[in-house]
Amino acid sequence: MRNTRIAILGGLWLVVSGGVVAVGCYTHTCDSDAVNYGRGPEEGHLIDVNTWESSPVNGRWLDFPHQRFYNFDLHELGDRDPMMILPT
Repeated sequence: MRNTRIAILGGLWLVVSGGVVAVGCYTHTCDSDAVNYGRGPEEGHLIDVNTWESSPVNGRWLDFPHQRFYNFDLHELGDRDPMMILPT
């Protein structure tokens, strides 16, 4: 009886610990990518002299898959730094 209980608990432990190990980043699921955005056609624009938008609210939105990083090129603002960032 005791050996059966130990075998069942041992088997359960192997199944649970095996599932935890298999969830890790082994198949490039945790790889990130960086996208430069703002220099290509239809990649952001000034909507007035002080406001740059990446895409219109009713236009094509940017895709943000897992681990995506965007580097926004705000060359249209000249040497001015952004004062406020509003994600919508």
